[in-house]
Amino acid sequence: MKIVVKTPFRLNINGEIKEFDAGVHDVEKSVAEHWLVKHHTGQDAEQADEPVADKAEKATEESAEATSDEATDDKPAAKKKGK
Repeated sequence: MKIVVKTPFRLNINGEIKEFDAGVHDVEKSVAEHWLVKHHTGQDAEQADEPVADKAEKATEESAEATSDEATDDKPAAKKKGK
């Protein structure tokens, strides 16, 4: 079963850690249906109508955009509570 990963992640399943980079991966159905995999693919495993090449290109573009957004985010420092 093919999945398209939008953001890289690690999955610990059945005592084995699998690393997924952004892009297309061929995985077992049980892996594709895992909640964490669905979270990082942004789709249910059944949604595979769009051509894989198009999905891979979109995933790569979105991953690059997310990385550049993270680098430019100006987040204020957390405030400490006084006693």
